[in-house]
Amino acid sequence: MTNVSPVPQPPDTLGSASRVWVVDDDALLCRALRRLLNEFGFDVETFGSGEAVLAVEPALWPDCLVVDIRLGAIGGFDLHGQLRAAGLRSPIIFITGDEDDTHPGRARRVGAAAFLRKPINDDDLLAAIENALARPRYPSP
Repeated sequence: MTNVSPVPQPPDTLGSASRVWVVDDDALLCRALRRLLNEFGFDVETFGSGEAVLAVEPALWPDCLVVDIRLGAIGGFDLHGQLRAAGLRSPIIFITGDEDDTHPGRARRVGAAAFLRKPINDDDLLAAIENALARPRYPSP
């Protein structure tokens, strides 16, 4: 008999319709994360670039962001800085497939809620989002 972990079942209240944005230039990953997070009750939008995120008016900003560090012209850390300067106080979870050892420390220094390496474990991402949403928001500048 094989010892197989049960597939996590979506709790009724985990997402509670919290708005989560996934920002990654990998369209397949965006679709997979949207499907996962929708299953757990989150209202998910995906973006393929930092520029697309910056084009959204602040009134529509999410409760939490999951942002790839390597995005193109505006990388994840730059996007984070620009959003904070514009007044975003929602927590950010950085993700990356890059093995750069400086990324976790930099993510901590800028106040990231979490840092995850790709391939992303579903349970780790869900726990990171749940923990991020439970944190107090950044104070206003």
